[in-house]
Amino acid sequence: MPHVPRLTQELRSLLDRQRVASLGTVGDDGAPFVSMVPFAIEAQSASLVIHVSGLAAHTHNLQSRERVSVLIIQSEVPTELVHALPRVTLQGYAKVLARGTMEWEACSSAYLARFPDALSMTELGDFRFVAIAITNGRHVAGFGVARSIGPDEVQLAFGRNTRPPKCANTSRGQKFQFIGKVSPDPIQPEHRSAKDAIWALRSGDAPSNQILQN
Repeated sequence: MPHVPRLTQELRSLLDRQRVASLGTVGDDGAPFVSMVPFAIEAQSASLVIHVSGLAAHTHNLQSRERVSVLIIQSEVPTELVHALPRVTLQGYAKVLARGTMEWEACSSAYLARFPDALSMTELGDFRFVAIAITNGRHVAGFGVARSIGPDEVQLAFGRNTRPPKCANTSRGQKFQFIGKVSPDPIQPEHRSAKDAIWALRSGDAPSNQILQN
């Protein structure tokens, strides 16, 4: 069982508590488009699962341009500074799942376990499940502290059992900084396609240099 650092546990707790995310896609005109989506986690593929209508603008956008961004943020508490709210921005590649495939079965099960009242919506012809293979992200654990997270950290936070990292306290691609100080940018992934991204994260044994390019 891999060691799970405290900040990873906090990130996992954030993902467990919050059920709604902001989804960022890009329109045909190149303009960013942000929308609200309920989400669930499919741990084995390290995917964030959404259920969307084919008539929605974000669905058209992610089918045309598979690279997307997701923001998940803790609900506001009256007694706390909004600047200190825990949040995570996740980058990934979206893929509309074909009904009846293994991916569809796994992702639909994860989604319906979280939103059982959505069962009737899965039978509507224009709705479909989308898996977003998360590749990296930016986690703000509280006021003044932020870190970049890579594939290994994403898999731990999503609940997948992975090989313990070489260093017990850090994961590949993970950097810590205090906001306001300069630190290196996180690794920027360039996947060939959403299918490649999901395969790489699902397999779990692909070399890191096949998942990320510097």
